[in-house]
Amino acid sequence: MDKQTLGSYTFQHNPQEMTPVESRKPVSTVDTWGGNAIFQWDATLVGLQIELKWYGMPEAMFDELRAMYITDDTYVWDPQSNGETTYNTVILELEGEYVEIGLWEHAVRKDVTMTLSIRSVASGTTTTTSTTTTTSTTTTTSP
Repeated sequence: MDKQTLGSYTFQHNPQEMTPVESRKPVSTVDTWGGNAIFQWDATLVGLQIELKWYGMPEAMFDELRAMYITDDTYVWDPQSNGETTYNTVILELEGEYVEIGLWEHAVRKDVTMTLSIRSVASGTTTTTSTTTTTSTTTTTSP
């Protein structure tokens, strides 16, 4: 598998673990005076949080990702490295434990987690959205 890209940065190492990029169906319920209302939308990728995990990575790679994280920019993410379906994302979180190997020779980050939030599909697939509202009423009578 080729290396994933985020913006113009090509990962030195692909993540060892990754949340599947699968749409989710948003559903919300609200209690009303006489029952409740259910709001549901078509399945979407927008707002989906993707967690990428590395067991370890070079400090230089972490520094590149950290510089991107700090800017608050939106980046095109290509998880397949083929440009077929790409996503506009923002980096919500980047964490990793700093570890020095040897006598100050090499620094690495271990247990690195980066969380991306999908803002939209950049290319490849299209998503449509519609809203469905269902209201139910329960009537209770007392003797």
